[in-house]
Amino acid sequence: MKLTDFDIFHELYKTHAGWDITLAHNYMLETRLAPVIKKWGFANIPALAAALIVVPEKELITDVINAMAIHETAFFRDVYPFQFLRDHMLDYLLKARKKQKHVRIWSAGCSSGQEAYTLAILLKNMQSSHPDWRFEILATDVSTKLLKKAERGIYSQSEAQNGLPAASLIQHFTQDGENWVANDDLKGMITFRPFNLMDDTKPLGHFDIILCRNVLRYFDAEARGDVLSRITAQCLADDGFMMLGRDEGFSIQDDDRTSISAMPCISVEKSSPYLSAFKAEKTAQALA
Repeated sequence: MKLTDFDIFHELYKTHAGWDITLAHNYMLETRLAPVIKKWGFANIPALAAALIVVPEKELITDVINAMAIHETAFFRDVYPFQFLRDHMLDYLLKARKKQKHVRIWSAGCSSGQEAYTLAILLKNMQSSHPDWRFEILATDVSTKLLKKAERGIYSQSEAQNGLPAASLIQHFTQDGENWVANDDLKGMITFRPFNLMDDTKPLGHFDIILCRNVLRYFDAEARGDVLSRITAQCLADDGFMMLGRDEGFSIQDDDRTSISAMPCISVEKSSPYLSAFKAEKTAQALA
């Protein structure tokens, strides 16, 4: 059977990034791959596809992946999940980890870094009242291009104003001409590194909170289930929290996990002490 150009790109993105692109993405391939075609001197899309059939250069694969990487992100995206993270999840962890005084958070599929810096702002504000605690953020993405932007922490005026409160902008960023640059103390809380969610997650270690928001919607059902199963089994603390996108819900069949009723995109182990603490808090509020 003859492979079409689309088949070649579909297989590449599925293998190297986990993305399940469809024929509806054909127009995006034409548009987003144009700079790659120009950079490498190919005549057109078919010529690029032909080069990818043989053993392509690693840099070429990286460029092709970077071209289709999802750019849509914002500071404090959807707002309420981050309020819930601050008021409930972190509040619980400050009590549950009072001996270790250490909290690790993973921003998986961090794009250009706004989510990671949002987490850093929340933790930085908390650190003033918990100076002896260690807060770590690991931020990963399959796109090396987006990670470079995230590491620089430089955002345009429009990017900065997309979700970032004015007080946080002034406190944690420094204006440089028309851009805003994340302060060094904020950058110091985050480790950025390339990572493919299809790869083995064990080397990343364990986390108290994992955010994998609006990333897995581009995976097919089988890959989505596999990624979530591996992440929760290999990387998430027994009483840790997994957060997906606001409208994603917890899209995995797991008898040991349950969604939080007030926030369906967040799941915990059914045996987690957090659930009883959360229910007790809600009961107290109702009786107050």
